[in-house]
Amino acid sequence: MTIQLTPNELKQIVEEAVYKAAKAIKEQEPIAEDDTLLTRKQVALLLGLSERSVSSYAKKGILKGYRLAGLLRFKRYEIDEAIKKMRV
Repeated sequence: MTIQLTPNELKQIVEEAVYKAAKAIKEQEPIAEDDTLLTRKQVALLLGLSERSVSSYAKKGILKGYRLAGLLRFKRYEIDEAIKKMRV
């Protein structure tokens, strides 16, 4: 039995299969629970944001920040999770 497909149909089937496989692999990636604390500047560099935006996102609850001796800090693994959510 032979199935007739146009090149576009084959392309669509392959793209969907690759997308599903990549998504499944990405969901299996372990998130390292690294409790390393990052500064606003470090988070800004990782996310490609200004330090002011990082502070604003923390204030709005978009990023989870921690106040230590009056300074704003972020857990590395939580920033990694935020980056992962942005890519989905």
